[in-house]
Amino acid sequence: MPTQIHAQLTKTFRAGTARPLAYRRRQLLQLARMLQDNHVAFEDALIADLNRPRIESAIVDLGGSISAILTAAESLEEWAAPEERPAKDEWRAGWGGTIHKEPKGVVLIIA
Repeated sequence: MPTQIHAQLTKTFRAGTARPLAYRRRQLLQLARMLQDNHVAFEDALIADLNRPRIESAIVDLGGSISAILTAAESLEEWAAPEERPAKDEWRAGWGGTIHKEPKGVVLIIA
């Protein structure tokens, strides 16, 4: 199953689907919604695995994650904007560069 999921995500990435900022924002907002819609299941899992109190899970783990996700969605344009870099050496003064921040591939995070 994980191999199939990875293959589908890789195919989607290579097709260029993940390139537009609107797609990335939508994915982030869907992640936040998943956490909100399933907060009881996540809290139950944290109770079972870590014996963490429900209120602590809700505030620290889920609330913190949702807040970080929403911040990322709001800051996406700023973070993805091209960044001008001046040349370091005087003899290359007209050769300044630009850093373009784009998705690099598919990752799986298991925490």
